[in-house]
Amino acid sequence: MAEQVITAINALYRSDNSSIKNDADRWLDRWQSSPEAWTVANAILHDPSSEQEYSYFCAQTLKTKVQRDFEELPPEAVPQLRDSLLQLLLRFGKGTPSVRTQLCLAMAALAAHLPAAQWGEGGVLRWLMERFSGQDPAVAMSCMLELLTVLPQEADSRKISCRPERRAAFQAELRAAIPDALNLLTSCLSQTGETVRSQVSESLGCWLKLSGGAGLPAGFASSPLVAAALDGLSVEGTFHAAVDAIVELIWVTVDPHNSIPNPAMTDLAQHLVVKVMALRPRFSVALRKAIAEHEGRDGGGDDVDDEFDDDEETVKGMARLFCEMAEAYIQLVLAATPEVGPCLAPTM
Repeated sequence: MAEQVITAINALYRSDNSSIKNDADRWLDRWQSSPEAWTVANAILHDPSSEQEYSYFCAQTLKTKVQRDFEELPPEAVPQLRDSLLQLLLRFGKGTPSVRTQLCLAMAALAAHLPAAQWGEGGVLRWLMERFSGQDPAVAMSCMLELLTVLPQEADSRKISCRPERRAAFQAELRAAIPDALNLLTSCLSQTGETVRSQVSESLGCWLKLSGGAGLPAGFASSPLVAAALDGLSVEGTFHAAVDAIVELIWVTVDPHNSIPNPAMTDLAQHLVVKVMALRPRFSVALRKAIAEHEGRDGGGDDVDDEFDDDEETVKGMARLFCEMAEAYIQLVLAATPEVGPCLAPTM
């Protein structure tokens, strides 16, 4: 069967004949829906001679099987699947990010199906931390950062075919693991490099969104994670992930339903306002340059400051921060709260 699958994948990706490609696509679609796909995809992924195209297709297949066909598995096969996914993550942790992402999504889907008790004390996150401990640091870092991102992202995924009560329980299990997740993300900041810091900020935003502002540890406002997200606004390689994280930080300082401020988050709100409003000079320069270009000028000259040179996507990110902050803190502005209102008034 594995040889048939590989032949079909080759036809799908490499044949110049559209009829052959369509036939291969239909055959592979039927195969992915069959119970045999579990063992065949797993075997191809574990085969060290498998080419990247085969590995990616089979990782995607395994992810889809866990998401929608989990109940096909007999109970005794579930621990074997979990251990197999872990071994595959260790194998693909350093290279082939696309394969690793599919495997991480498969592990997240498995966590959605399996109650926390079946992962042991601390649930899936603690289980993963223990299994990656002692492994190659580079592999452990890449895998854990991606898992820390996809786990909260998949908490409410409708691609995962589990019962509503199990989905609600999974969300509760992940919320209970928020302190562990934040501690682990903080430890990742000891690694240098824009890529790691960008991934940390991306993951932070996902956990904050899942939290809804609840369950955050004491002293969170002054944590290194908040500082790293805010510092990320000044670095091109981390800017967009920082924007996503800061948007979620803004919304945990208020009730998202009515924008009523959370008194426990006043210091954080004040800090966010100061940092975000410090972007106004950059945004103003970009706006003047855009107007100059629209009027047929080159955007340079004495009337346009060249201190900043942000691209369009960065400008959109700044505009998003201003809009989210103005919406979230509307009550503070209307009440002319001394710490926040005056600083935000120009954005309204």
